[in-house]
Amino acid sequence: VEIQSKIDEIKENTFKRCQSLSKIIMPDSVVKIGKHAFEGCISLEEVDDEFLEQIEYIGEHAFEGCESLKRIIISSKITSVNEGVFIGCSKLNEITIPKSVTTIESNSFYLCKSLNKIKFENPSSLISIKDRSFKKCKSLTEITIPHSVTVICSKVFKNCISLEKVRIPSSVDEIGASTFEGCKKLIEIEMKAPISKINDKLFKGCTSLTEISIPDTVSEIGKKSFYQCCGLKKIILPRYLTKIETKAFFGCEQLEKVSIPKSVQYIGADAFGQCSTLDFNFN
Repeated sequence: VEIQSKIDEIKENTFKRCQSLSKIIMPDSVVKIGKHAFEGCISLEEVDDEFLEQIEYIGEHAFEGCESLKRIIISSKITSVNEGVFIGCSKLNEITIPKSVTTIESNSFYLCKSLNKIKFENPSSLISIKDRSFKKCKSLTEITIPHSVTVICSKVFKNCISLEKVRIPSSVDEIGASTFEGCKKLIEIEMKAPISKINDKLFKGCTSLTEISIPDTVSEIGKKSFYQCCGLKKIILPRYLTKIETKAFFGCEQLEKVSIPKSVQYIGADAFGQCSTLDFNFN
């Protein structure tokens, strides 16, 4: 498709499910792409860079299901990567988040199976990464969260099965439930975040994780937070911990020694169930 007229917006659903559309050339007058505009364009491989650089807004689900799309530019004029905008773009392998972006909304890159590199421009303005935004990005191997981020919501990296290294800065004060659930190759996590709780299922099924140091700011370890982390051998519990919830460490078969701080007031049912090699020490 090549449009030469001086339009300023592609309305919602305009090219939805145009399954033979392979290339888009638009005038530089276009500044807005409406929601679902190119959803289901399964043959779309290329979107003109000059066109994309002018865009100020991309609506929800605009490129959902564009499974042939290998690359796309997010303009430095965009402040939010909207909900579901690139869901199922299964050949998209690299993305740069410009420093103008403050929010990555829910499901934005969900099921981008080939996505292996996420670059954040410096200095980043990103504040929040919403639910499931990178869920099932099965080729992603590492991620460094920018120092501007304060909130990582739930299930953000759930089932990123190739993810090995994660760096979370001290700016982050909340990490949602199940954020790293099912990241079975995760071996290294640098967590400087002053969070108060390890949320439910946060590291559930991270079978390659062998050790982790929990920040001293943590007072509660949630339900199934390390459930079946069967490679976990060493964990340092925070000195002011008060609660270890149900099945928090259930099935951590290789966990050898845990020192329970004297501050702990509650240990839930099966918190250390099936930890067959575990030796306890109550401080």
